[in-house]
Amino acid sequence: MSRATDQSASAAAVALADICPDPLVFALESGLPRLRLLDRVIDGGSDWELIAASIPSSLTAVSRISEIVGRTSSAGRRLIRTCYETEFRSTRGVLVGRARGFSLDVEGAE
Repeated sequence: MSRATDQSASAAAVALADICPDPLVFALESGLPRLRLLDRVIDGGSDWELIAASIPSSLTAVSRISEIVGRTSSAGRRLIRTCYETEFRSTRGVLVGRARGFSLDVEGAE
């Protein structure tokens, strides 16, 4: 990848983050419930994936809960990670990019 192409990709990725700066908040504001399964709920970070070469001026966004994964820590506490994913499509239905926000449910210390 050339430096110019790399800079273009970075500029486009920033634009997707500008459209959806906080994927978890975006998904919750679209009407999805925030699961509260354990003692504490904290934000678990975000990521953005640009698929198209450029971002069109008109997009449709659809949010969903794409994954719920549980595990137990070495200390025996439970953790549940929920992924809220929003897909952005052009007016023609072409996938432009995805934004993911994560919510962590943590079992409290005893």
